[in-house]
Amino acid sequence: MNSAANYGTTITIPTPPHFILNEQGTMDANKFGDKTTISQPGGEGHDIVITVPKGSGSQNCQNAPGYYLVGQINADNTTTKQTFTASGNIVVNQTYVDVDGKTQHLIKQIPDT
Repeated sequence: MNSAANYGTTITIPTPPHFILNEQGTMDANKFGDKTTISQPGGEGHDIVITVPKGSGSQNCQNAPGYYLVGQINADNTTTKQTFTASGNIVVNQTYVDVDGKTQHLIKQIPDT
């Protein structure tokens, strides 16, 4: 997220059933240094929410990597192949201020691949 243009962004990532985000492991892997958080309100199988408050993020010249997610699927092991699929698209909702000084929202849905 571009910290200069970011006036608050929420990224919602659907998860497959039984997915559990390791919130501490995720925060440790990302080493943000700002007020960005990654959580899974509702716990197992619920959406992951990345919250990037106004002013948080980075600039392109900093070559910051994307977001890392650490977690696991809490399901019984079987000898057959299992497929776990998320229930929808990733949604990015970024707040910004346009050239007229109006607060706007850019909302984009991204297929989860």
